[in-house]
Amino acid sequence: MSAIAQRFVRLADYRVCVGVECSWPKPTSSPFIGGRLSVRRTLCLLVAACGLWVVAMGTTAWAGAASPVVPAGGKVAGKGYAYWLKLVVLQQFEHTVGAPCDTVTVGGERVAVLSHYSNRSVSSVTCDEPVGRPIYVVQLGYECSTLKGDHPGFGTTSAQLKKCAVAWADRDVDTAALDGQPIDLHKLMIPTGVFFVPKVASGQAPTARSAADAPGLLLRGLTKGTHTIRTTSTLPGQLPEQTLIYNVRIG
Repeated sequence: MSAIAQRFVRLADYRVCVGVECSWPKPTSSPFIGGRLSVRRTLCLLVAACGLWVVAMGTTAWAGAASPVVPAGGKVAGKGYAYWLKLVVLQQFEHTVGAPCDTVTVGGERVAVLSHYSNRSVSSVTCDEPVGRPIYVVQLGYECSTLKGDHPGFGTTSAQLKKCAVAWADRDVDTAALDGQPIDLHKLMIPTGVFFVPKVASGQAPTARSAADAPGLLLRGLTKGTHTIRTTSTLPGQLPEQTLIYNVRIG
């Protein structure tokens, strides 16, 4: 199992990767997840990075105004949360993860993809984006695939791969805030379906299948000026808390 874009968790070898530096913590005994799933997995930190926590819209500073947070059923460039998560996972497999302030074109629309890798407990990055450009912020997440060792404790059917990813993602403790207002990211956790991944460096089958789950944050309509996105993520007992701060200058 692997983590996603801002951070990527690969269960295959249970390694924790921050940036390009990896360590191999000893797995704990298989935990019981959410009263239903038991698993062990590897951690790798992926594009667009740590966790966030979502918003009781209507009790924040956005009350009375349109929230910039795209709701769980919303879309950017015609694509929902599951699409953007899958995009980041595929970048990990293809080793095409972009810069902390990356931009992709989907359906003719330019979308900013914010991700950051750091081995420090607190780090920050500044991104400049034009008015009107949507933003996707990658969170700590997990993927499970049919590749050897990348689905510990689970089978390789589509249903099992999805259960594997969800089980690991459920263990994360993620928070986030936009301009000081808390966001309940877990309301925005939309697992991907099962999809094919490209041939990987190990030379294993080019038709491996994967599924992923992670909180993410889609934003649209940020006003001109500087906005701060603060995220924290931790995997209790295995991954120390990390705080990532994105200073986004809209102009």
